[in-house]
Amino acid sequence: MVAMTKYIYIVLSILFLLRFDAVAQELPKKKVAVYISGDNTDASIKKVFGSKLVGAIARSEGYAAVERTAEFLSALTAESDYQTSGEVRDSQIAHLGQKFGVKYVVAADIAEVFDEYFISSRLINVETGLVERSFDANGAAESMQQLVALAEKIADGMIIKPEQEKIRKEQEAKQQAELLARQEQERINAERIENERRQQEARRQLRATAISNLFQRLGYNCYQLGNYIVMNDLINVTFDFDSFNQTVVITNQAPSGWQLANEEILRLVSQSGRYNRNVPGAYWVAFPVKAKPDMSSGKFNSKKMLGVWTIPVYTLDMYYRPKKSIGETIKQKGAEAPYLKKNLDSYFTVYYRPMFTEAEIQAEIDRIK
Repeated sequence: MVAMTKYIYIVLSILFLLRFDAVAQELPKKKVAVYISGDNTDASIKKVFGSKLVGAIARSEGYAAVERTAEFLSALTAESDYQTSGEVRDSQIAHLGQKFGVKYVVAADIAEVFDEYFISSRLINVETGLVERSFDANGAAESMQQLVALAEKIADGMIIKPEQEKIRKEQEAKQQAELLARQEQERINAERIENERRQQEARRQLRATAISNLFQRLGYNCYQLGNYIVMNDLINVTFDFDSFNQTVVITNQAPSGWQLANEEILRLVSQSGRYNRNVPGAYWVAFPVKAKPDMSSGKFNSKKMLGVWTIPVYTLDMYYRPKKSIGETIKQKGAEAPYLKKNLDSYFTVYYRPMFTEAEIQAEIDRIK
């Protein structure tokens, strides 16, 4: 439910931002009529004020001057109140505005006081009959320049500045909406990333626990080396002579599921740095052993395949020793019982097995869950 609420909030914010400018352009401008009144005020002065107000309305973003201004003024002058007093009540102005299809009427009253003009203007909503805005100004009008300045002051205070203030507030609202939407999106993104991190960490820990359990079940002290599992203990290699195959063999037997290390495994173990690489007289023996008799030794009995045998071995830093003798001689004990006399060098190997499969790991993860 919370996630859905966040989603709806983001969608509404984005829609607001996308439609803000479009709506402002699509909305029709509100039609406005201008009505200038004033006892003993010259008609030319009223015309100047009316013209400036109409010009300000035409330049505004939200208003448009009504095209039937003359008809509207004629209708106003025909009102009974105007016939008797020269003025029309706001309610009558509103009523006539509705008839002429205008939304607002700007009514300005001009009065001459102490050689100055005092102008009282108001913006009347014809639907409600209420005054939504008012602005007053006064000043001398002894020249056309002063008269125009005073008229522009009324137009500025009545139409232009309020319109600018409205635009400013709309822009602030838009910026605030953008900021809130951006902050909310950043918060949601940060929350999503944190949730993903926690889930990944939980999966990693669960996987590590599963692998640890599988290691414990092996029953040996071992470690992971790439795609393999290697027993931690070095195994001392012993040799014997296979009389049936007439070759030297390793007598070590790996536990079930394990294998004797081949050259690849020994190289990985050596590169891991787990063992001292500079031990004199210590060698790795790679399985399978490829022993062969040393025919050139002069001590080899080709008829009985007895004599000195050599195997390829490696130092602990995997330096290859292609002809390392594993014994001085192979002496016959009885008729068919070869005997291997090994020299004083030490030969080692390790046991290894493949790393657990993903299916094994997943099965253990499911068991833990």
